[in-house]
Amino acid sequence: MTEADRNLECIFAMVGAVFVVTIIMTAVILSYFDMGYNPIEYYISDLGHYRYKTLFSIGMVATGCILIPFFMKLEKELVNIKDSLRKTATVVSLFTSICTSMVGIIPDLEYYEMFALFHIFVAIIAFVGSGIYILLYSILMYKGHSSPMYKGPQFKRHMSYYGFFIFGVLILVLIFFIPIIEWTLYINILIWDVITAYYLKKYKFSGIGGIYYKEEQYPEMLEKFEESLTILKQLNLEDDPMAEVLKENIKFIKSSQDKK
Repeated sequence: MTEADRNLECIFAMVGAVFVVTIIMTAVILSYFDMGYNPIEYYISDLGHYRYKTLFSIGMVATGCILIPFFMKLEKELVNIKDSLRKTATVVSLFTSICTSMVGIIPDLEYYEMFALFHIFVAIIAFVGSGIYILLYSILMYKGHSSPMYKGPQFKRHMSYYGFFIFGVLILVLIFFIPIIEWTLYINILIWDVITAYYLKKYKFSGIGGIYYKEEQYPEMLEKFEESLTILKQLNLEDDPMAEVLKENIKFIKSSQDKK
């Protein structure tokens, strides 16, 4: 398994977020020059009523789809902190991702009133749900620093504070419901997803419960993995699944060092 395979969900989330922003911003720019769309005056959903609504639809559907595997990976990383909170955050994030994709459904003008109610419902869940899961994950990241059992990615404190800030922006959206604040919330949600994906990618998961390491730890971890594999061989456990994991990590580190 290559490093790219291990970090596929993170790479997918980061590249996908850039793609989504590009698509949505393209729709905004084209709509601005063609029909006078202005993010300061109009909501994100209003893009669905303009000529370039297909771009808006692609952007929303892609946003939800790229985040589902990412959140499933994140759920596996933030362990040994507070499991009930982690499971709640996962459920909220996955449901929110599905609703975000549904925001991109192009309206059927024949049943517009019914569609409008549906759109409002999924749009509210998309924004409120995003604020909630970011808040919950930020709490987990914050608590991770004080949990002796947590051995996962070491998220910086400012990631937690940034998550709290985004939740605060959500509160402002709910109170004032101003387009520019809604746009601010949407962009910051995507930024949070990208930064979180970066931290997950930065820390390589060994495949052994609770063991993560960064590039500067390769020599140290190589020595430990080789010692552990030697012990398993002495116990005639060379075919054990754990031995295969150790071999995989040893191969990965040596391959990385050879490239240098």
